[in-house]
Amino acid sequence: MGSAVSEAFKSLEVRVRKLSGLDQSGASLMTTAFAAKSPILDVATEDGRSAQDEREGFMALFRGAMIGIRNPKAHELFREEDPQQALEYLAFASLLHRRIDLSGSSN
Repeated sequence: MGSAVSEAFKSLEVRVRKLSGLDQSGASLMTTAFAAKSPILDVATEDGRSAQDEREGFMALFRGAMIGIRNPKAHELFREEDPQQALEYLAFASLLHRRIDLSGSSN
């Protein structure tokens, strides 16, 4: 399941890069693509101040996914993971992909 988790987060990065048109990677890509005040991909579902808070929170989640999940998986040898943790990571990647769907962007 480790390779499935790695691929899920790599696909997230590739999708954000493609949809945003940015030539960045990792945390810097997520910071620019989901910027709270001027997002390229707007994942907010609320209005006003709540929308800005939501954008900032999801930007942090996208950045955190790159720093805390994708980076270690991309730079280390394969390790067998706890199946429950792998499922949780896959669910998190799915949540982030779904938020991109809400941005009005496709694929």
